[in-house]
Parts: sequence; C-alpha cells; structure tokens
Amino acid sequence: MTIRAICGQRRFIIARDLYDIYHIAQSDVSLEAVRNALPAKFAAKGVDLPVSIISDLERKQALFAEDWDKRLAHLLPVSDPLTFDAAWAALIRLMSKLEP
Repeated sequence: MTIRAICGQRRFIIARDLYDIYHIAQSDVSLEAVRNALPAKFAAKGVDLPVSIISDLERKQALFAEDWDKRLAHLLPVSDPLTFDAAWAALIRLMSKLEP
C-alpha cells in the first residue's frame, strides 16, 4: 500500500508514491475501507502506524520535494502538469480524512 510506503516502509523517500496517492485520491476510493485496512497493512510489514500520519509526513516534506525534483518532475507528461505542491496538498487532505 502506497500510504504505508510513505510513512516509513521505505528507507528512502520515493516521490512516485506521492504521485500514485494523488491519482488514487482522485478516484472513487472508499476512505472507510482504507482507514480500516491501514493497521493491518502497517503490521504486515512491521512498520508502526504513526500516531499522527500528517505530522510524520510534514517532517519529511522537504525530502519528498527534493526527490520529486530529482527523480520525477522530468518524467511527468506535459499533458498532466502536476506540481509537487498540488500533489502534497492532496496528500495532506486525504490523510486528514483518514486520521481518527
């Protein structure tokens, strides 16, 4: 699960996960199903579910921005000019809906 990846499964920040979450959030996904699945998904990989996912992510924002610029921005299609700031804002909105 991409949310698990951005919250600590990976050793290094991967902006592609942020890109994927942005596009998943634009679809008709059941937030209740995601909220219910998170604890088991984190536990399956031995990663602690942060008390506040948003606070955890905000500490990593600069690292995500750096990775976005280095490894992703040049790969994005001109027809889909998604910026880091727009993807980040969508991520924070989604996480605020998922936190208890």
